[in-house]
Amino acid sequence: MSGFEKAGKQNDYFATKIESSWAELRPSFKNFIKIHPAAKIKNDEKRLKSMRAQLFAKESGNSSNALEMGETAEYCLMEILHNQGCFDESVTVSPSSEYDDYFSQVDLVLNICLDPEDENVKFLHLGIDVTSTTSVDVMEKKEEKLDELFRQGNLAKLEYFINDQEEDNLSSAVFMPRIILSLLPAEVSQLRNLLNKGKKITVEEKKLLEKYKAQIVTSIISQLDKCVETIKGFSDLPNQVLAKKRKNVLEKYQEVKNSLIKKKSE
Repeated sequence: MSGFEKAGKQNDYFATKIESSWAELRPSFKNFIKIHPAAKIKNDEKRLKSMRAQLFAKESGNSSNALEMGETAEYCLMEILHNQGCFDESVTVSPSSEYDDYFSQVDLVLNICLDPEDENVKFLHLGIDVTSTTSVDVMEKKEEKLDELFRQGNLAKLEYFINDQEEDNLSSAVFMPRIILSLLPAEVSQLRNLLNKGKKITVEEKKLLEKYKAQIVTSIISQLDKCVETIKGFSDLPNQVLAKKRKNVLEKYQEVKNSLIKKKSE
């Protein structure tokens, strides 16, 4: 497995414990056979297969193995955000399906408990697009495009999403704002190696992991600010959940942001 320091798959804590556990949680088409028409699922399977082929062909000559690096970045962030004390128990992390990863540019989702007493709207979701690149130009273009889409009221639409925190956790579509978290390939490699230590991580390595966590949290805080300001500016909210709970949504985003700031300073 090029690009990473591995001593063999079975002795690799990251691969056997972290990556595999998150990969098992990824939704698949078979989870939705009672939700979507069979014809839609069949067509989406074809679309996904075609997209995979295009991406692998595009990256086949890339010695840095960008696809593998991007996937590892996703699992690193899932693990850090869910299991490294970034949030309190009101926020959980779910991996997206491979289909929604490719077609909605959402790699993982923050599930934010909005109102546990409301049977219709219990959760607010925030999609995260994970990017690993050394190109500032690529990142700036992605961020500009995302900002423009959100200002226009366009939310990410996930068609194969499961939130394990909800009893009725399958639906035909879930809409959510989307943010971008970016890591350099060298940072992904270092993060993977740190997480691979498991309980054997040293004090100095733990400090470095905390530094990365602070960097990630700072980026989320900054983009949550953008989300709040954009939602405030909407004359008509584009999504039913946001429209019904406008005040609660803004308060919840602010609450999550304040919690992140507090945990970052601890």
